[in-house]
Amino acid sequence: VAAAASVAERARATFSEAYMIEGCPVPVTASFGVAVLPDHAGDAETLLRRADETMYAAKYGQLGVNVYEPESSCRGIGRIGLLADVAEALQADQFFLEYQPQVSLPTGRIIGVEALVRWRHPVAGVLYPTEFIGLAEQTEFIGAITEWVLRHALAQCESWRREGQHLRVAVNISASNMHDARFPEMVARAVHDTGVNPADIDLEITQSAVDLDHATVHSVLRKLRATGVSLTIDDFGTGFSSMAQLRELAVDRLTIDRSFVTGMTREGRDALIVGAIVQLGRALGIETIAKGVEDAAVAATLFELGCTIAQGFLFGKPMPPEVFEPHGWATGYSPSGPATGGSQLEGQKVRS
Repeated sequence: VAAAASVAERARATFSEAYMIEGCPVPVTASFGVAVLPDHAGDAETLLRRADETMYAAKYGQLGVNVYEPESSCRGIGRIGLLADVAEALQADQFFLEYQPQVSLPTGRIIGVEALVRWRHPVAGVLYPTEFIGLAEQTEFIGAITEWVLRHALAQCESWRREGQHLRVAVNISASNMHDARFPEMVARAVHDTGVNPADIDLEITQSAVDLDHATVHSVLRKLRATGVSLTIDDFGTGFSSMAQLRELAVDRLTIDRSFVTGMTREGRDALIVGAIVQLGRALGIETIAKGVEDAAVAATLFELGCTIAQGFLFGKPMPPEVFEPHGWATGYSPSGPATGGSQLEGQKVRS
């Protein structure tokens, strides 16, 4: 163990200084997991899995080098383990959805939700998309996961509609989906099978997923548009091709990344960026959705800037559908008219 840890430490030391790439310093960090035979495993497969688990524990805990501990309660189970478990997760129905409300800033009404997938892993506990979607995108299972999310979100949307609650549902789409020529057909089948109005579906596509030079992506976007669903560019402003995307793509909405929204009342430059995106959207007839709204002051500023929709902990955290039942949950946000020049909170959530 000591020898292996020493090797890992020496390897880690090679990253202590930033690399110079075209004159720019680029810092690189590394995390190492150590497991040895026969102390930590009895065969090569188990050894690799436990070293991988330990490496992810080091990454989560920012430990640098971490040695496997048999009694460790580390949350991560590692890359190899997760990839192996994805297929079983689909079969065992281990995925589930939570819904975060999207609120109209001018009216204070809940007008939609974003469907957010979680994985109830039997060993690691509840995993969030950042912990497994990136891995799943490297396999053929990403299409199955997206279809599972889409069908369950659409079925829930239709269920709410039958109960008198008309809500638009936003579903995140991966880069792999946008490069799959069969994806629009899958969306069309899901719409048909669930009976939902396609106008109530909002597919959120990250900027990184939209390769303007890729013929398949353009074809997929055209076919998705033909199904009648709405299209949103997610986290607008964080990539490099924003203007080109708006010029080339027919989209209905932009979401403004939380990195600009959360601190906009403290950082004047963030407020300027958000205001510019809102004005650009209005000029092009595109709605803007601000994410990461956590306090009333930010909501008031967004309202004054002309942003139409907001999402964040101020209005509600992601919640299971049994909590987000029609008329069983209400936002405490109440807009103020232009005469008062602000927003305020009146009342509390009925349930959260």
